[in-house]
Amino acid sequence: MGRADERDRTLKRIASDAPSPTRGDSDLNPPALSGASYLRHPLPVRLVHWINVLCLLVLTISGVQIYTGRQWFGVGRWHHFFFAWIFSLNGLFFTGYALWSGHLFRDLLPRWNDLRQIGSTLRNYLRLRHPEGEEARRYNVLQKIAYTGVVFGLGPLILLTGLASSAGVEAVIPGLHDLFGTRQRARAIHFDLTILFIAYTAAHLLMVVLTGFRNNVRSMLTGRYRILSSGERDEE
Repeated sequence: MGRADERDRTLKRIASDAPSPTRGDSDLNPPALSGASYLRHPLPVRLVHWINVLCLLVLTISGVQIYTGRQWFGVGRWHHFFFAWIFSLNGLFFTGYALWSGHLFRDLLPRWNDLRQIGSTLRNYLRLRHPEGEEARRYNVLQKIAYTGVVFGLGPLILLTGLASSAGVEAVIPGLHDLFGTRQRARAIHFDLTILFIAYTAAHLLMVVLTGFRNNVRSMLTGRYRILSSGERDEE
């Protein structure tokens, strides 16, 4: 009994002398305290994001040039196809990373319990009520559906319809446009999907501003996201 009592006293003394957690001590299970920060976006995710920003900017501008016929010596078409391939390779890299790291199943794919929260999450969006504290550490169900749909649905379809609408690609992959009926039909679908993607991007940027522009941009630059309580402003 004497040794057991002495061991218990020793353990209690060690626990009382242990330092309290500080900001950023644990990225696996970070504290949901106001002002605490945690690693929200790992480096590969941030690199993929900013490469996509560059690609989509060039693809949109060059796509408008192709659509209006106002190209400078074919430069618009060359830029469009060059950055389309970079965009595709970037997407393949992200898919591989998301599978390897568990990011896809852990953070992106909505689960059954998530789907049951679609109504309440949508109401919060309409009332401009955004996640705070513990909830801010995870993507909500609408974010998961949007991100998964764009990365694994809309993006690949835009790429496929773009390839199918190209006569040059048709020479290498005969019959590709048959997936959509005709080359003109593939081009029309490509245009409609691009408009949908631009609408998604506009909504995404709006939410970045409404939910804390500085905090969101900093998290995509440095990876770290600060937990803010109700009414608190990010002034760092």
